[in-house]
Amino acid sequence: MRVGRRYILVLLLVVLAVEASGCNDGLKPRWPAFGHKEQSKDLQVEQRVGGQAVDLKADEIGRILRRIGLPDEQILRLGQNLRDAIRATGAAAIAGGGQLQVMFAVNEDHLFVQSRSQGSFIYDLKEKRFIPVPPMPAEYR
Repeated sequence: MRVGRRYILVLLLVVLAVEASGCNDGLKPRWPAFGHKEQSKDLQVEQRVGGQAVDLKADEIGRILRRIGLPDEQILRLGQNLRDAIRATGAAAIAGGGQLQVMFAVNEDHLFVQSRSQGSFIYDLKEKRFIPVPPMPAEYR
């Protein structure tokens, strides 16, 4: 049992040493550069059909766009158009770089978000909180 504790202690000390030395880039998750500067000029909101129109508050739009990894300047540039699209049809997309980057759709009391770089999540419109997406059943993978 002591060997296991020593191993854990040594491993913990190595991780702390790497963290303290500033060489921790390999330990951080690497997300695709959704907010990359060249791509940020291309991003545009496109209105879609298939959702249920809902009027989101500006701070909700900001939280949602921040959750998908957009920097503040893109949130300010795209936020109003996204809010207008969801208010009109309940569905929208953000496109850039010749492909869809994020899809949004409202169904009942939930906003479903599918992001190319940040995965999927659900925003509960009544409770004003994010809900994790349950894993896909094995038979559909």
